Amino acid sequence: MTFNPRTETDFLKHEYFVQWVLSPTKESSAYWQHWLNQHPDKVEMLGAARDLLLSFEMKETHRMDDAAYYKVLENLLQENARQKENYTSGNSHSWLLAAASVIIFSSIALVGYFILNKKENNIPVAKAIEYHLESAPGGVKKTITLPDGSVVTLNSVSELKYPAHFSDTLREVYLTGQAFFEVTKNARAPFIVHTRNFSTRVLGTAFDISSYENEKNNHVAVLSGKVKVMTMEGNSQLLLPKDMTRYNEEKKVLQKSTFDPALLLAWRNGIIAFDHANFNEVAAYLSRWYGVEFIVEKGFKVKGLYTGQFDKEALITVLRGISYSSHFSFRVEGKTVYISKPNL
Repeated sequence: MTFNPRTETDFLKHEYFVQWVLSPTKESSAYWQHWLNQHPDKVEMLGAARDLLLSFEMKETHRMDDAAYYKVLENLLQENARQKENYTSGNSHSWLLAAASVIIFSSIALVGYFILNKKENNIPVAKAIEYHLESAPGGVKKTITLPDGSVVTLNSVSELKYPAHFSDTLREVYLTGQAFFEVTKNARAPFIVHTRNFSTRVLGTAFDISSYENEKNNHVAVLSGKVKVMTMEGNSQLLLPKDMTRYNEEKKVLQKSTFDPALLLAWRNGIIAFDHANFNEVAAYLSRWYGVEFIVEKGFKVKGLYTGQFDKEALITVLRGISYSSHFSFRVEGKTVYISKPNL
């Protein structure tokens, strides 16, 4: 379901929001900026929730005394109520400007207080989250064990960013490319995988995600357990075992179906598997698998679809098999594969 908060409290109950405010990243900031663009009427509410959350965090982190804390909190609530009243009696343009000023003012006030508090009491500021970055280059598969014991297998030309330590309430990672996840179950700390177009939320399960930048139809496929997929546009789907959803980047929609695990997850066992794939899809897959570049002769187009499997075969063997049915010639020079019209 689409997130549609009615009060500031709804934001404070939203784990994505809490994680963003306390530990913002490039990806989470982009997500909430997109959300605000879709919900401009929620600007004031989001700002107020953010200020409230920061005040809670600052109090705990900096040991702020109750009197000072509740004074700041009271001012924020009073200012928020006043701006709502102004909005009711005024126009929407002046309200937006006022809301923006409230957010900026209150944030500066809070930060100013805690800077002074830090100087006077020499209390350390909370540390930023430390992230690790693991990548698998072309022709390489890589297995990673996360801090919670979850295991991730990266496919070629894929990258995973994750914190050095997960929090007690949320486990978030960021994926580019393809990976198979075997998530350690923890009902108190949902596991969320962020990709460029959608996020996948689980508690404990095994699933495959593909999110390469140059592919139009990325997917999430569930082997066991249950996951929820949510797009940047606010659409969501619940997936059970053997369910798969593809994200259509052109239409911005999720398309649900079933899948064959032996085919879709073959890459984990070193098997290349194609099912009615066109040449562009085949070339992109082989480029990542073997770490090579394809160059097609100008004016030549490989037609037809290819279905087949190759179990730990050399590149030459794979190309030879595909060229017979797809009718093209090839030559390999170093890390470059040249495709041309078939020799008659």
